[in-house]
Amino acid sequence: MRIFLLLLFTILLPAVIGYPVVRKHADPVYPLLHSWVSGWILLYASILLPAEAGIFLPLSLKQLVLLWGGIIGIGFVYAVLLLRKDGYRPFRDLVKRLRETTPAEVLAMIPVLGHAACTFFMMHADHDDISYVGAATTSVDTNTLMRFDAVTGNLITDFAKNDMNRLVTAPQFAFYAVVSKVTRIRPAQLCHTWLPPVFTVLFFAALALVGARLFRNDRKKTGLFVIAAYAVSVFSYVSTQTAGTFILIRSWQGKAQVIGLILPMVLYLFLQIAERKESGAGDTVYLTLLFAASCLLTTMGAALTAVFAFVLAMVTAAVLRSKKVLFAAAPAFVVPAAAAVLYVLL
Repeated sequence: MRIFLLLLFTILLPAVIGYPVVRKHADPVYPLLHSWVSGWILLYASILLPAEAGIFLPLSLKQLVLLWGGIIGIGFVYAVLLLRKDGYRPFRDLVKRLRETTPAEVLAMIPVLGHAACTFFMMHADHDDISYVGAATTSVDTNTLMRFDAVTGNLITDFAKNDMNRLVTAPQFAFYAVVSKVTRIRPAQLCHTWLPPVFTVLFFAALALVGARLFRNDRKKTGLFVIAAYAVSVFSYVSTQTAGTFILIRSWQGKAQVIGLILPMVLYLFLQIAERKESGAGDTVYLTLLFAASCLLTTMGAALTAVFAFVLAMVTAAVLRSKKVLFAAAPAFVVPAAAAVLYVLL
């Protein structure tokens, strides 16, 4: 039952709630992947403010589960209603896309799924686990949010001590704690065994979306692009700090998810804008969700995402010779700016 709940949470839920986000600009090659990847971004973005409120009010972990569960529940119902209104049949579309799968895409799936299996049967652990596994375990066992120091077990009186302010401004631990509470899977098992295979597929799904835009919907070239990206990642283990190392063996950590999920989708967004030759309110909303998700994951990653998005916005505006791209992107930068202010104040 626990594994069934986790599968619903990690596969079905994001695939459904991501549909309204990409409805008008769904990827023409991989619409279901686009919806699933965007659903994960929405999951992260939607828990940021409830988690922050839970820390400062404070709320118990159970209250956070109910609050965020209500938000996600409303989003799920809304997505289902839109699916019915549009007459979109995702399973029929999935079967159709699978029948059109190219040999290159099959070859790309083999190493990705093989590596996903490796992350399930094997494990990597390092000192950063205190920010994710340790803090999440403390929340689950005490039914609190940032009341006790995950390093010492003492009551927190100063968020700046032991770098606890990093967890306040980037409370990804709250996401893991909520999932652990709902599925009754311990945070260590969740982060080291059950979620890494999902994240591995998620990262390369995001890269597949980028490849489809770069190669103008050519599925064969997209498959080869994913294979090349995987090969580069595999040969990145010259250090524990490289991007390839993060996405392959440290996938549950916030920095890995910024590298493997957020940054590729920021690039994907601006590639879409360049392809459409216009930018609208939907793009502003999507960029805001990406920023909110990055702020949940890591403060360093949030800053990196903001810089990356700014550069891409400038380049896209120059290519299209349109200031509208900059005006559409500008409101989204309020999110990382607010996170930076909060970090400084703490």
